[in-house]
Amino acid sequence: MILMASFIPTLANASDFTGFYTFLYVSLVIPVTALVHFVATVYFLKKGYYRSKSFTIKHLIIALAVPIIGIAIMVFEYFQTLGSGDSYRDDFITGVFIYSFLTLIYIIPIFCYQSAKVDESD
Repeated sequence: MILMASFIPTLANASDFTGFYTFLYVSLVIPVTALVHFVATVYFLKKGYYRSKSFTIKHLIIALAVPIIGIAIMVFEYFQTLGSGDSYRDDFITGVFIYSFLTLIYIIPIFCYQSAKVDESD
């Protein structure tokens, strides 16, 4: 409840919602989906599903949808503020680097597939 109340805009920024959707996405969606993805990855690894390349690719495509949607929201907000005179280029570049780093979390299945492939060849 307190977390949700902190997202309510104050009078100071009531007319400027620049970066608000990106902030909501990063603070609410990314941590939850990263945790679910991590639990699913551990479960699938223990069950041996990563021996199949098709399963690994399907899991990777589904997992990469989360950061790609986040980058799309961030690009949309960047182009929305492009003509406002304020330069948000540094924030945009920082956001791209953050999402690039977060993408590493979501490509864990490829590393699991590679390790399963190496284990089978031994």
